[in-house]
Amino acid sequence: MATMTSLQTRIETTLADSKMTARALAKTLGTSKTEVNRLLYQMDTVAKVQDGPPPVWTLKTPAAAEAKTNEAAVCLVVIVDLGNVHDVLQHLGPYVASGCIHQVWAYADLQFNGYGVKPPPDYECRVYQAQQPHPNAADNKIVWDVAVACAAVPAGGAQFHFVVVTKDQGFQNLADLVYESKAGTLEFVNSWEDLRNVIE
Repeated sequence: MATMTSLQTRIETTLADSKMTARALAKTLGTSKTEVNRLLYQMDTVAKVQDGPPPVWTLKTPAAAEAKTNEAAVCLVVIVDLGNVHDVLQHLGPYVASGCIHQVWAYADLQFNGYGVKPPPDYECRVYQAQQPHPNAADNKIVWDVAVACAAVPAGGAQFHFVVVTKDQGFQNLADLVYESKAGTLEFVNSWEDLRNVIE
């Protein structure tokens, strides 16, 4: 993997005469989109030319040209564990409306009474609230729903990319199970800032 300094230089060179999303930039550079997005928000030599979502970036004084993005068919599903992350659902409406996020699933235990349950999101979001006071009911449902979705993917069909927003470390091996199913990929983040770096 390139060092931060080397990657920053490559980003600047690539954006010298173009406008790109973090995803398109990462594909061009052959590196991690999450790493590229983190750098874009830190660099003072680049600027958003379109807020998005997802934002489009360029150098602050470029001779800009339109970038072409040819992205593979991947269904991005954001899964939010409402039991320990309470500030993510509020941000996702524009990303769903623009098609950047294909589905949002939110999970809460019986006692949860915050945003997502009351009030529900004002965009399409599948919300599950446990009906029994079992301490792992929401976590179990996350695992079950991911398994069902993976089992339904036909050979050669569109792949899933699941992003689970949680601070719970109890089911980290779910990423390996999704990979083994050949139905897509899964990664964990634990904050809105980290999620933004993945989805933009």
